[in-house]
Amino acid sequence: MPNLPKFASWLINLVLYPFNWLFQKVSDWIVSAINQIPFPDWWYQAQSFWSGLPSDVLYLVSWFNLGWGLTIMFSAYGIRFLIRRIPFFG
Repeated sequence: MPNLPKFASWLINLVLYPFNWLFQKVSDWIVSAINQIPFPDWWYQAQSFWSGLPSDVLYLVSWFNLGWGLTIMFSAYGIRFLIRRIPFFG
């Protein structure tokens, strides 16, 4: 009787292995496809933009958490864009 949980775990792993393998391959493919997208030149110069701002502006930007807010806003727009592409949901 004590081997029953081991057998059940082995059986579940046997059934789920193809799905796990497929998910891993698809996600590796998606990551490699996204890594092939080239960044525009202005993306690399964004650091110089932030360093060129006066200290008063940088204080307000940090006080209002503008970086966090922009991250949330652009993530929401990205998720909205993806959801709108799904049939019957968008």
